[in-house]
Amino acid sequence: MRPDRDFIKVKKSAEAIGKILSSKNIKMPSSYYYNLGRFYAKANKSKYAIEEFEKAIKLNSKETKYYFVLGLELVKLKEYKRALRCFSKIVKIDPNEGRAWCQKGIMQGCLGKHKDSIKSFNKVLAKKPECSRNCSSFYCNLGFAYRNVNRYQTAIKYYDKAIKQDPKDYQVWRAKGLCYEKIGKPKEALKCFNKALRLSPRNIKSLISKYNLLREIGRYRESLIYINKIIKINPKDDVALTNKGSTLCRLGRHKEEILCYKRAIKINRKNHVAWSNYGMELIKKGDFSKGVKCVDKAMKINPKFISEEGLLFKAFALVKQRKYKSANVFLKKLVRSVDKNADSYYNLACVYSLLKNTDAALKMLKKSVMLDKKYKVEAKKDPDFKNIKTNKSFKRLVG
Repeated sequence: MRPDRDFIKVKKSAEAIGKILSSKNIKMPSSYYYNLGRFYAKANKSKYAIEEFEKAIKLNSKETKYYFVLGLELVKLKEYKRALRCFSKIVKIDPNEGRAWCQKGIMQGCLGKHKDSIKSFNKVLAKKPECSRNCSSFYCNLGFAYRNVNRYQTAIKYYDKAIKQDPKDYQVWRAKGLCYEKIGKPKEALKCFNKALRLSPRNIKSLISKYNLLREIGRYRESLIYINKIIKINPKDDVALTNKGSTLCRLGRHKEEILCYKRAIKINRKNHVAWSNYGMELIKKGDFSKGVKCVDKAMKINPKFISEEGLLFKAFALVKQRKYKSANVFLKKLVRSVDKNADSYYNLACVYSLLKNTDAALKMLKKSVMLDKKYKVEAKKDPDFKNIKTNKSFKRLVG
């Protein structure tokens, strides 16, 4: 079959038949439009297939298979709301239709309705367990739904079932790793990411996951291997270049770090994180005027996201210039703007440490660690805490 040539022939024939039927007021059965739609679907002409399936439904609104094929074509076009209505209609007509419950669950997941998605998948398990018994994608989708409602242990259980059905599905291995990371089991997470990368060495998402985990547990040198692989695959990935820069910062390789930010900005002038980090490095080097301009640029690009960090960096610039009173003005603004943000508390702790305000630094660091344990590792190696590193409370806090 030659899809394009056959599609044109069939379409012309269908139009000619339609004109003849219309002129003689003859109606074809719903199956005619269903089969015509199926042909269009096989030829990857979803728009025409949808039109025919809708005609079939208009003639016979009780036939569930018409809704099912219509829903599948709508999924191809990412019209998830319309597709959800189709699959919902099927289960209303036939509550025991397991495939429709499954598709309904998938659509609810695509629309962010994860609790509803779980309910739909559980209907499959209750009514038609044979539909899921040998289907790895079913368990994968169920695991995805549980992961999105923060039920990570349950998600792992279903990912294990998916892996049992298809042990070579690298996406499931990665998803399982993300769950282990969330419940504080980095070793198990790392094993899963390694398995995913053995199955698909150039998969960007798996490389990012492993990079993020290694960075989070303080293995910065090792994490560089994976961010470099990402950049090698896509040299114009400005986000990866920015991440590489921040990792180089942790290793004290500041010249290379700055080059990464410059490259990222050259690729994407609206990368506010690169502008912000670049500005901070300039401030650290003593180029306060240019550094603050970069921070202001970042704040202009994305005021909502960067406002707290911008205030922090400006405060830091003033601290470096020994303008402590002016720095405190920004710090007070920052304290008012912070709302359970581990990053902001941590950065604020750094500035208070540089100001030699030990009590305030420890208070902010404690809040940061309570929200995110990774800052224990960060604080141990961060030179900004050199003024309080010998403090007993600091030592207890970072372990």
